[in-house]
Amino acid sequence: MRRIIPLLSFITVIMWIGPRPVEAQNPEWNLLEEINGVKISIYESDCDRALDVVSDPTVLSDENALAEASKKTILLRFENTNNYQVDISWNNILRSDQNSPDSFLSLNELGTINTECIDSPVIQLTNEPNDGYPVSATEALSFLNITISSN
Repeated sequence: MRRIIPLLSFITVIMWIGPRPVEAQNPEWNLLEEINGVKISIYESDCDRALDVVSDPTVLSDENALAEASKKTILLRFENTNNYQVDISWNNILRSDQNSPDSFLSLNELGTINTECIDSPVIQLTNEPNDGYPVSATEALSFLNITISSN
């Protein structure tokens, strides 16, 4: 019995610090569209905004903090299937009055790149008329205004 308890403790520790589930390591990307030979996929993330709010209980009464926690970040994956480099631009500010892109990158031929939380669009839905924010996720994605051009 004395030998079994340390063995069970060891197994418990290994299970606790062991590999994470595949979903956490490889999020499921959803193909949004393909433009000029570049596949654009998306993945919805909260980018730990909810954790930021929960870690500071004083902000739970702050409506702005709660609204911030409810926003969803859309991580983008660009996969260039072309044999040449492309330039990509898109909007991170998803509003109807945001007409010029605010994010840019160049992607090498046959390359793939993912945006990170800090450089990805954030969806903030609204019920308010005429405030410029989208009323649905579908409308928000239409505000991305992704453009692809060759060098």
